Amino acid sequence: MPPSIPLVSVLVPVYNKAPYLRRSIDSVLAQTLRDFELVLVDDGSTDASAEVIRSYADPRIRLVQQPNAGAGAARNRALAEARGPLVALLDADDLWEPGFLATMTALAAEHPEAGLLCAPYGFIEPGGARVLPLLVDMPDRGIVRSYFRSVALGDQVATATSVCAPRAVFDAVGGFPHEPLGEDQDMWARIAVRFPIAAISGPPLAWYIREAQGRAMQRRPPDRELPYSVRLQRMIDEGLIAEPMLADVKL
Repeated sequence: MPPSIPLVSVLVPVYNKAPYLRRSIDSVLAQTLRDFELVLVDDGSTDASAEVIRSYADPRIRLVQQPNAGAGAARNRALAEARGPLVALLDADDLWEPGFLATMTALAAEHPEAGLLCAPYGFIEPGGARVLPLLVDMPDRGIVRSYFRSVALGDQVATATSVCAPRAVFDAVGGFPHEPLGEDQDMWARIAVRFPIAAISGPPLAWYIREAQGRAMQRRPPDRELPYSVRLQRMIDEGLIAEPMLADVKL
């Protein structure tokens, strides 16, 4: 008998995250919503990441291994492996509060038109301090008035640890680009051009842990305009973004 299809596929790209992986996996296994699969793509790790994953006996966990190709390629491989109609993303050194998946699936049911579902998130700094992002013009619970205006005037509405999306949306907009920085922001922008974005305000349900070693921004700080910004400008130049969204994209 083939395995049943889970409601949510949780996708985690992994590259040399052995010191942090158990904390992240445990935060998924602690979810109040239990109908999920956890797909971890080991992107050519040279540490004990795969061994940490194999130490779990939970049948919902799947380990996929591939040669190192970058975070975008690992996320795309995870998408190809996903079986659920709803996809949730989590970085291998971050974590969720127990109600993350239950809240996101409820929001998806309330807003089936949304292409991206964004949870409130926070940062855990070295030393343990917890800091909230500056989020601009966000709904208490519902559709974001203008994704591009919000990200232009404040912090990111979406992160690779605080979002869910229908699997069909990724099929519609294409995969993550294979780039060292900004591949997640590229994805959210491409979704926002074509679909409404839904979000919830309130206490963080996802935590981006800045103490973790090997973050992309730590490895390679940007020395030029990020590729996704260049692509957005090209879309503007080609007349592919219409008003009223155009004015907010230009901010």
